[in-house]
Amino acid sequence: VQQPMMADYYRPEVRGRVFSSLATMGAFGGVIGPLVGGIAGDLFGWRTPVIVFGVVSGLAATGYLFLREPSRGRYDRIRLGASEETAATEARPPGLVESFRACSSIGTLRRVWFADVFSAIGGGAIGPAVAVLSAQEFGGGSATLFGLLLASQAIGGMVGLAIGGTLVDRLIADRPGRIMIMIGGTYLVGLAVFILIALRLPLVLLLPVLLVVPVVTAVPQMARSVLMSLVIPARFRGFGIQSPNIFGSVGLVLVLIVVLALRTNDLVVIFIVGVPPLLIAA
Repeated sequence: VQQPMMADYYRPEVRGRVFSSLATMGAFGGVIGPLVGGIAGDLFGWRTPVIVFGVVSGLAATGYLFLREPSRGRYDRIRLGASEETAATEARPPGLVESFRACSSIGTLRRVWFADVFSAIGGGAIGPAVAVLSAQEFGGGSATLFGLLLASQAIGGMVGLAIGGTLVDRLIADRPGRIMIMIGGTYLVGLAVFILIALRLPLVLLLPVLLVVPVVTAVPQMARSVLMSLVIPARFRGFGIQSPNIFGSVGLVLVLIVVLALRTNDLVVIFIVGVPPLLIAA
């Protein structure tokens, strides 16, 4: 819900910075959470941080109850030359079938749907393997050490998001199609990281890679949502921006079936299952 609302709260020219600033604040929690959770996990067990952070998250979510309802598509209509009075008039909310039919007619969104199925398959196969290998290599069984690694990566993500917001706004003003190229590149970066971890490179070589990669992958993180907020009509934007999650879920179900059928942690098998889908998505 957040991204469609932000698209209605702010003008298209600044959406990249708005989306990235919100994501940056969320990433800040990704710095504090692993540190506090890792230390608490070592001291008190895993249940304590789960309960504490669950309560904090629930309290934080109540802030959404105090937001005012934005005028759907107002800034888009102003951008097209409508007067303030005309822009403030909203069209009737569409139904589910109408929303899907309208969104499926948008070529950019269809590509995103297609890519998300395969990225979910590849990420679902490779993601857990990367997490386990990282924990084994750098955590050494310590939740605190692994939390430090995750917090360091989150700091890199914050830097990437801060850079990405301004960059996306500039790309939208000139040849916005380059945003899709940036997104495809992040899939290839993820593959490269998996290969490096699987090769068991020395820590001194691998650790800088794991710290720099979050910066690179975070730069275009919000770019897709900003781009979709421009190509999807305001009337269907809420459904359109969230619709890739439906296709990503299909990919996760498929990879879950495959993983359960194989029942293996062999890196070669995981590589065979995960790499081709990510290449297709890219």
